[in-house]
Amino acid sequence: MTDASAVVASATSTAEPGVAQEETQDLRDQAGRLWAHLPHLDAQFAERGNLYLVGESMLVVGYSAILAAGPGGLADKTTLTWVARGIGFFGILMAGIWWYSAATLLKYFTHVRQRAIVALPEYRETREQRPRTLIPGGVLTALAPPIVTAISWIFLILLV
Repeated sequence: MTDASAVVASATSTAEPGVAQEETQDLRDQAGRLWAHLPHLDAQFAERGNLYLVGESMLVVGYSAILAAGPGGLADKTTLTWVARGIGFFGILMAGIWWYSAATLLKYFTHVRQRAIVALPEYRETREQRPRTLIPGGVLTALAPPIVTAISWIFLILLV
């Protein structure tokens, strides 16, 4: 018997009929809110990832525009190199912020998912029966893109 179902069973067996129904309904409402919270967090991963990808893309456009301008675009070639490297360092900084943001959201998502596993028997059963992978998909989706982006910026900085 799960924690949530044990609480529901205990509430229905010990309380007055009207009170037991209210407590049971309250537990169902709590489970519903918890279930609705999971897709919300999943959508936040996508939205945050898209936001950072747009920002990184804008930096890449700036970086390539500076280099495409060539030595004629700026008074001296040394400035061109330092401007491109500065944009690259901002790209690395943004990738670090993206990674931290994603890691924080992943930690919170894992906490909410654990609560859902305890409170929702069907969800727990589904999670237990799903095929396992070497690296969880959430970790790859959340943490790999900022790491790959930072590594790309390092290579671009070294190329200039």
